[in-house]
Amino acid sequence: MTELREQGRPEVEQIFRERWEARRQDRNNRFLEWLKANYPTEERNLAKLKERDPQLYLKSFENVMNRYGYIFEADSSNPELGAVLKEDLELKKRSDHLCARHRQEKSEAKKQAIGAELQEIVTRRYDLIVRQKEIAYERLLKQIEDLQKQVTNSKDEIAKYKDEQIKRENVKQRIETLIGNKTGFKWD
Repeated sequence: MTELREQGRPEVEQIFRERWEARRQDRNNRFLEWLKANYPTEERNLAKLKERDPQLYLKSFENVMNRYGYIFEADSSNPELGAVLKEDLELKKRSDHLCARHRQEKSEAKKQAIGAELQEIVTRRYDLIVRQKEIAYERLLKQIEDLQKQVTNSKDEIAKYKDEQIKRENVKQRIETLIGNKTGFKWD
């Protein structure tokens, strides 16, 4: 049996590799479609690179996946969270741009105008961060509710199986199964 297992191992490993590669390709294709819908410039730049320089394309794809992948994953499972993260990313970019302009600006009047705009952006980002925390909290509450239902169902099932009449019936069925190959209560 172990010899058979050893001889079959390369084929099994190949099957796992092929399945993993298929899932990876599917995820990458879904990501590119999402990127095209949400960040079309990034997607076009990647498409151009794919034709010109496949090695650079792979590096750029990885870079874009690192930058936007968490938003893609969030958007797939929770569109509201995806929208919040997308807006937050845009606000971060605007904030960075305004900070750089503020440092370079000589005029105090323009610095104050930039500061006022920065104030609005930071306030909006704060609201988005609070919303992210609310979404996480709501998800945790849902998980707790689901776990509570499982606990209640398990408790009810245990109480049911502790009933003497149910116990006698299940024991009788098990004996009949052992003797006559009938199925019933799951003993193993």
